[in-house]
Amino acid sequence: MDNTIQPLVSRTLHREDGSSVTVEIAAPVNRGEDFWETRWRITGLSDGDVEFASGGVDSMQSLLAALAMSGDRVAEDSSLSFLEGPGTGLLHSGKREDGFYTAVLRMPT
Repeated sequence: MDNTIQPLVSRTLHREDGSSVTVEIAAPVNRGEDFWETRWRITGLSDGDVEFASGGVDSMQSLLAALAMSGDRVAEDSSLSFLEGPGTGLLHSGKREDGFYTAVLRMPT
């Protein structure tokens, strides 16, 4: 398996000190019947770079999981912002009382 991430989408976030964090998400890849994988990477985190893959039963589920999981990981650093505004403008996930997960996008309009 090729582990190289060729980004489908990316976002660079900034800190007040001028440093930056980049989130890169590759296109979903079909790995077999009912299994898709979306690789993602975050570089520039204060505790080191991370690279993961998110899975799903189809390309949409796999991509949404990657977007939410990468957004959750970046949210751990409250000093990051996008376009000089508050927050990162990335998805965040949360578990509801009924056991289902939701993904939320918070950004100024």
